[in-house]
Amino acid sequence: MTAATMFMDVTTDFGNKCTPTQADHEERGPVRLRSALEFSLNIPAIKAGIMNGLDHFYQRAKEFGIHWVPKSIPVVSMSIGTIEVHPIDMISAFGAIANGGTLYQPQIVRRVLAPDGTVIRDFQPKVLKQLDIDPDVLRTMRIAARRVVTIRPTYNLVALPVHLARQAGPPDTAHRAPQAQPPAPPRPARLL
Repeated sequence: MTAATMFMDVTTDFGNKCTPTQADHEERGPVRLRSALEFSLNIPAIKAGIMNGLDHFYQRAKEFGIHWVPKSIPVVSMSIGTIEVHPIDMISAFGAIANGGTLYQPQIVRRVLAPDGTVIRDFQPKVLKQLDIDPDVLRTMRIAARRVVTIRPTYNLVALPVHLARQAGPPDTAHRAPQAQPPAPPRPARLL
């Protein structure tokens, strides 16, 4: 399967009472996988999951750091998010795509600062593993992850000046939306 693989985006009965539609209830007919990902189309996503093999899809997600909830099993609709996952796992998986296939240990705190702003402690990212993924596939996925939130103004974050699926490293604050900060009482140290 490639970004150019064609799928029919038409209402499809996948069995077991699984007949999903799109959020807009439209059928687009033939679409390439790239467009299906960019427009977050449910039916082509399910068909791609089936084409890859449900067990393969399930195991590959584990390689990306997804820890499936206990007793979950591969199901036809899992490629549209019907199996519960921890949000931090999903963030890490998308981070691996953004970071060229490098999967990092989830990290909540970047550094601890003293009241005067000096760094008390830095926490460095820890690499868990380098995933074996074709660079062209990663590029396609990065583009799709960005476009899914920028090309549909009624459903997304297109109006916000925030970059999604960016590489790890120092934050780029030049394009972020201003954040209103309520006054906080003084604290001996703070977590970032």
